[in-house]
Amino acid sequence: MFRKFIRSLRTWLSQLCAFILILLLIGSFISLPSNFLQSNDSASSEETSSLETATVARVIDGDTIVLTDGRKVRYIGINAPETNHPVKPIGCYGQQATDKNNDLVLGKTVQLEKDVSEVDRYGRLLRYVYVDNQMINEILVREGFATATTYPPDVKYMDSLFQAQNLARIEQLGIWSDACSHRSSSTSVN
Repeated sequence: MFRKFIRSLRTWLSQLCAFILILLLIGSFISLPSNFLQSNDSASSEETSSLETATVARVIDGDTIVLTDGRKVRYIGINAPETNHPVKPIGCYGQQATDKNNDLVLGKTVQLEKDVSEVDRYGRLLRYVYVDNQMINEILVREGFATATTYPPDVKYMDSLFQAQNLARIEQLGIWSDACSHRSSSTSVN
């Protein structure tokens, strides 16, 4: 009886080892980068082709713009104080955030990068926005005009945005200054 138990235990262990080996093989194959079989040239051209180019016609506030084709774009990963909300008051540093966004993008050609989601619940495009290869989302956070905010699954640059926020907070820039010490209501999401 003991020998039978040992034999069945060996069989069970060998099956378990085979199963684990199969899982490891599948896992290593799945985790290969999508451009693993491509040359570096084709991978970099794929990245740049994923950026859409557009022109900014209007700035709504510190984190939302309108393109010349009428589409609205909400910056991913940030939240600027309110200036145009129908119910909420103008947030501390809200007008300055809108003005800064104006300076950075109004009338300019921008590149738009999608993360995972296409649009938010209001139908606005969700994008990282670039001018001259500089991410506007990060500039607004780094200079204290917006906070870093994540809404999974759109978290591609969350580490750099939170790092930028920490620097702005340490330097007490914009919404992190003493002037906005009551910022909890001023940085709510619309």
